[in-house]
Amino acid sequence: MIILLLPFMLLMLGLSFWATRPLIAGAWTIQNFAKILVLNASMVLCTLCLYAFLGHAKAWQAWQNQGRDHYQLMTEVQALGGFSGLIQGIKTKLAENPNDVQGWRLLAKLYAAHGDTVLANEALEQAKKVEQNLPQ
Repeated sequence: MIILLLPFMLLMLGLSFWATRPLIAGAWTIQNFAKILVLNASMVLCTLCLYAFLGHAKAWQAWQNQGRDHYQLMTEVQALGGFSGLIQGIKTKLAENPNDVQGWRLLAKLYAAHGDTVLANEALEQAKKVEQNLPQ
């Protein structure tokens, strides 16, 4: 993809230098500014057309969706009391059912996300113990 765009970018760069020659030489006229304005507008238009035909619109949309999903998730986490509230909720559920392997793993992930690696490792160890004691 870059190889296809490289000649176009070099052409536009050359046209930009060619169009600004009069300005560099000191000929500051309306006609010279108009040439540069037209050249810049055409560069923007060509860039948008190239992006539309060769670009990654699906990747851009996926990136936007990921950002929206992340924001929505963080809003929900804050509504539940932040990481501390989530940790307390999981600990309460684990007190009711200490054989919940997924609960221990989730607790470990929450501790890790909160920055507490010691408690995260302890929760992972507990998950391993519970998993080993489950009937096959």
